[in-house]
Amino acid sequence: MIDFLTLELINQEANELINNDKLVFSREYTIDGEEKGNCYTAKFDGLKLSIYDSGLILLKGSFHKTKNGNRHNYDDFYFYQLLHEVERIEHEYKLSLMNANIKSIEFGVNITPPRSTRKILDGIMYYKTKRFEFERVGRRGLRGNFKVAELQRFRIKFYDKRVQYNLVNELLRYEIKVKKMAYLEKLGLSTISDLKHQNLRKGLGKILTDVWNQVLIYDFTINSRDQSDSKLIDKYSNPNYWSKLRETVSRKKYLTEVKRCEIISSENGDDLKRILGIRFKKKWDLIAHTGLKEPYS
Repeated sequence: MIDFLTLELINQEANELINNDKLVFSREYTIDGEEKGNCYTAKFDGLKLSIYDSGLILLKGSFHKTKNGNRHNYDDFYFYQLLHEVERIEHEYKLSLMNANIKSIEFGVNITPPRSTRKILDGIMYYKTKRFEFERVGRRGLRGNFKVAELQRFRIKFYDKRVQYNLVNELLRYEIKVKKMAYLEKLGLSTISDLKHQNLRKGLGKILTDVWNQVLIYDFTINSRDQSDSKLIDKYSNPNYWSKLRETVSRKKYLTEVKRCEIISSENGDDLKRILGIRFKKKWDLIAHTGLKEPYS
């Protein structure tokens, strides 16, 4: 599903928007009274529309939250719902959004995990050479429910939606935030309208799968009676072990150790990585294709 978006409106004039009686624009200032952003801003339905002095026009926000009255984004948000919500905003506020340029995009899934979300987060360690770190998220600022790996063109995020929204049941969010759209250039994704195409939605799902396959996760369900395995398990559960290993051995030897960790997990634990991967893909396929018919192909 698609969450936060930054769109560049290219088919509308600033004066047209300023004179739109559905929108109320104002300048933004710091607490010291200094102007910030060099733009006029209008906020509506949880979205933020900014007209910069340079002429740039950006819309930022989560259409997922907009669909829910800007209250939450812990439910599933199907692609057909995204398209309907964009069309509603277009009609209600007289905006041209379907063909606006996407400048950044978040896509991912919410799943019910097979085990404790917090323990799963504790076990997520690396994407390739990039270590995952805990960060605070949301107004509650709870540390430990949000883990991120920051890369140049995108960031990978896992977090505990149950903790974030005080839910009863476990809920794990996995998403990728693309900061530089060159990362998705091969898919041909430029506008929201492009998301109508099935092959493009499949391509986004494949990226989620490929990234997950390169995430190093320690499976806390491992329980081996083999003494040699037990010693390895103690090492594998320590992020610092993997960090040091990356610095001291060849890439080939490092990957061999990762593979060994995955084998021990599959033979002596619940094989969490594989199970989570299956659930991520199943949920993406559901939300990406439900309710969309030809010509959305």
